[in-house]
Parts: sequence; structure tokens; C-alpha cells
Amino acid sequence: MYILLTGLPPFNGETDDEIVTKIMNGRFNMEKYPWPIISSHAKDLIKKLLEFDSSKRITAEEALSHPWFECKEVKSGDNAGLYKIKNPNKLINNLIKYKSDNVLRCAILAYLVHNNIQLEQVHEAIKLFNKIDKNGDGQISKEELLKGLENTLKLTGKDLKDKVNIIFNNIDTDHNGFIEYEEFIRAAVDKEYFLSDNFLRFAFDYFDRDKNGQISFNEIKQLFNQSEKNKYNNEIQSQLQKNFQEMDINGDGILSFEEFVQMTKKILKEN
Repeated sequence: MYILLTGLPPFNGETDDEIVTKIMNGRFNMEKYPWPIISSHAKDLIKKLLEFDSSKRITAEEALSHPWFECKEVKSGDNAGLYKIKNPNKLINNLIKYKSDNVLRCAILAYLVHNNIQLEQVHEAIKLFNKIDKNGDGQISKEELLKGLENTLKLTGKDLKDKVNIIFNNIDTDHNGFIEYEEFIRAAVDKEYFLSDNFLRFAFDYFDRDKNGQISFNEIKQLFNQSEKNKYNNEIQSQLQKNFQEMDINGDGILSFEEFVQMTKKILKEN
């Protein structure tokens, strides 16, 4: 909630140690812009959620009963432009064109989107997700997507069902019958938004775990082993190996920044 309102985390720093120290101190800033224009209800809820003393911290159930959720603009989405989306057709077209066959591309996109939610493109995708996710459970079912596209694109019949099936086939890669929040946002944003060298350097530095200016397959494999469920490891590592070899233009077993940029731009443009 803090990040969505400000674009920054409440406890920020250059290193993990610096961030942990700030978390342990429990102090966060609510003075600088945009806090002066944020509602008192929103600020009160965030303070209660970020209460340092866990025995005094608001529970999830109490948080959902907070007056902020009773505000008309939060409940209805009609005021303050909460769900007014500038170009929903473009976002939905991105969902239809999205390809999840390259797991390395998905990982790069996931990292860039997750760490740049202050961007307007990401905000628009979040608004579309919230508009479609009627029950607010953080995932979209086929029924919700059908109704969402019907209301947004005014589609009906076979054309509507075809688009929904394409989107689910593209995004619901674990076939659990739902599109998760981060999967949706990653697929909906314009990929070319992240093609600048600044964004790509940011992603490269994340994968370059030992900070030696190049990425080995081991570094990428370790990241996936830390984050993916064990039952997917063999399949994912096989895909990763293939994706890595495609990016390793000179075949020396490592990715330079130049190779990373060249191939990432290529695979993002394909999406």
C-alpha cells in the first residue's frame, strides 16, 4: 500500500544491510510528497500496518474493516479516477500477444515490473487487474475475465471466448485455472517500455550475483532454485539452459552486458 501510493518502499537503502537496519529501527517517512495530498484514512491505515510492535499491529481482519475501505472512492472506483484506464484496449492486446515460452524473458520482465511499479504503464495494468478481479482475491478466473472483457471491449459470443482462451493459454502456464496478479501485470504492460539501457542495466545487475560484470548460467539457476517450487525445477532448468544458450551469442558460457542487452531487446520486442 505504501509503495502503490508513493512509488517507494517505506524502508529503503543501497544495500540489504542498510534496509534491514531501517526495518529494525521501525522508522519511515510520511512527510514528503506525496503524503500531504494523501487522505488521512490511508495514512492512518499504513501507520497501523507498519506498527513496529507486533502486539499492537493491526490484524488483517481489522485492516479490512478500516474506514479507508469504506471511503466511496475505494468501494466504488468511480471517483478520483481510480479505475479510469487510459487505453484498456492496448493492455488487453498485450495480454493476447504475450508469450510465456521463454522463462528467462518472464523472469527479466517480472523483476523490472516488480521494481518499477511507480511507472504509469504499470499503474494502468494494475487498475485493469483490479477492475476485472471483482472478488479481490488477487487472481482472475476465466469467468471474471469473460465479464471483464465483455464490459471493457463490449465483446460477446465466440470472439469473446476466443480472446479469453488465448489469454489463459498464454499466461496461465501452471494451468491452475487462474491468472495471478503479477502474471497479469507482467503480460499487460508494454514491453518496449523497458528497452532502455538503464532498465536493462538494472536487470543485468540483479542477475549478476557476484558483481563481476558477467552472468553465468549457475547464477541464473541459483536464483530460480531459490524462488521456484521444486516440482518445476527440472523443467524450468531445461528451458533456462536453452534460453541462456540463445542469449550467449559467442558461446563462451557467460553473458556479457552487451549480449544481455542485445538478446533481451530482441526477446522483449517479440512479445
